[in-house]
Amino acid sequence: MKYKDIFNIKLLDKVRTTGQFDLPIINKTNVVPNKIISFNYALSCKHPEDYFVHFYIDDYQFERVWNRPEYYLKILGRFKGIIAPDFSTYTNMPKAQQIFQVYKSRLISANFQALGYEVIPNISWSDENSLEWALEGLPRHSTIALSTNGVLNKEVKENFIRCYKKAVEILQPTHIIIIGEVPIEIQSDKTVQFDNRINHLRCLRK
Repeated sequence: MKYKDIFNIKLLDKVRTTGQFDLPIINKTNVVPNKIISFNYALSCKHPEDYFVHFYIDDYQFERVWNRPEYYLKILGRFKGIIAPDFSTYTNMPKAQQIFQVYKSRLISANFQALGYEVIPNISWSDENSLEWALEGLPRHSTIALSTNGVLNKEVKENFIRCYKKAVEILQPTHIIIIGEVPIEIQSDKTVQFDNRINHLRCLRK
């Protein structure tokens, strides 16, 4: 009987892990992309070598990367690089599920790096307490990325700003790629902002 590796255990052979949850380690990079495109438009991109792929979209649109990582890592290898997948970590999720979402992102990203491709670390969290493990395995003094989509409404903005500032204090990034609106509270000379809607349209038109 053929064994189907639905948990992608074999991918661990190529990566190092750290912390109490054995989260795969992502190496630092100082690259700053000129162009980005979201994964759901990436396969239609005419010039993938010019673009970094990001995953700041609904999870169902890129869960297939986790389900078939070797297939999609080859496809993503045609691009200039990727921003690490952003599997959602909502506050109403069980903690175990949140950790697994981060683990999935790290394992895919670490393998992409092991293949020699460029990866910009993604930072995500649910609340301030989650930062204790959500930043494990991420590099310091590196370019990092995140999205502000859906986190700037009155109900969650205060939590987002507080967690963002703590994460930046810990990681001390060289550049901060932000996809979406950049609130005044977190603007700095390290910030590089993208509107992904404009970028994917430019890619498809070329």
